[in-house]
Amino acid sequence: MKTRRNRYNRRPILTPIILVVAVIAFIHTHLLGQPARQIVHAQTSIAVADAASAPTPTATPTEQEASITIIRKVWGRDWKIGVAIATCESGLRANAMNRDNTDLSNDVGLFEVNSVHGWTDQQMLDPVANAGYAYAMYAQQGTAPWESSQGCWGKEVHGE
Repeated sequence: MKTRRNRYNRRPILTPIILVVAVIAFIHTHLLGQPARQIVHAQTSIAVADAASAPTPTATPTEQEASITIIRKVWGRDWKIGVAIATCESGLRANAMNRDNTDLSNDVGLFEVNSVHGWTDQQMLDPVANAGYAYAMYAQQGTAPWESSQGCWGKEVHGE
């Protein structure tokens, strides 16, 4: 007798992707209030327009506040670690873009999420999506994805 294969077992990679997308959708829908959504959409529009221009080292105070608000909501009780990492990675700029990797990949957004993870630059320029994906990586791997910048954020996180 033939056994029936579960259609969900054929592509195990889809389950984590679907989970991440669901978390991002939940955050967008339920955790961000209307004013925060307007900030996010305004930043995304600015990020797309500015992506080709030379990046500035740090965000303006208003951009920093908006980025910290997003990180606090997405990262919850771990928000201080998130802010420390994002500060070192992008200067809290939602439109940060590093295209200088030797493997031709890009590091994009608040947490400089690398394009090898399968997201487009456009998707990672959305600060809520970027923070959500970064938190999903943090929940699975801790701070390992950002070990190259640990010299910057490690003192703040570990109190050194």
